[in-house]
Amino acid sequence: MFEHLEAIEFKRLGGNEFKYKEKKEDEKETSSSDKEEVVFQALMELKGVGLWLCSIVLAGLSGDAKVFLEMRKSDGVLSNPSLLNLDSSICGVMMEKGCVLKDVKELKDSATFLAVVIAGKNSSDAAEELRRKMGVFEKMLDGLGKEVNLFFSEVLAWRNQLLDGIRFRK
Repeated sequence: MFEHLEAIEFKRLGGNEFKYKEKKEDEKETSSSDKEEVVFQALMELKGVGLWLCSIVLAGLSGDAKVFLEMRKSDGVLSNPSLLNLDSSICGVMMEKGCVLKDVKELKDSATFLAVVIAGKNSSDAAEELRRKMGVFEKMLDGLGKEVNLFFSEVLAWRNQLLDGIRFRK
């Protein structure tokens, strides 16, 4: 049953899979009013914060801080000074302690331990421990998925309200 079990290795993500492209000034659409410009700037800030948060989560799940560090290098992702301070703090923690989520590290350690125990033919307790940890991790991921879906639904609702307000004014 466990013959093909190997220790979990973190997969390194491709270098060009997660990029942020900022519009050049000459490509930027001109706004017809100051209110539209404010809304546009707010949406760009929201987009940057969303990409920044995704890079943090992706780095934690993959165990590779490269995605987060590449996102930090992108111009215009974060422009809010208070977020820049938070970004510096998060970067410091990632560089000092690594970026693997505690739960992901525990699963990796359990799988490695299980592989060693299986080689010694005494695997029932280790397998049960790994199964328990994977169940907890699965529930956490399900909860995260539900929260992401709820947040996405709220963002779409806000977007639709904004678009309806713009259409109504025209």
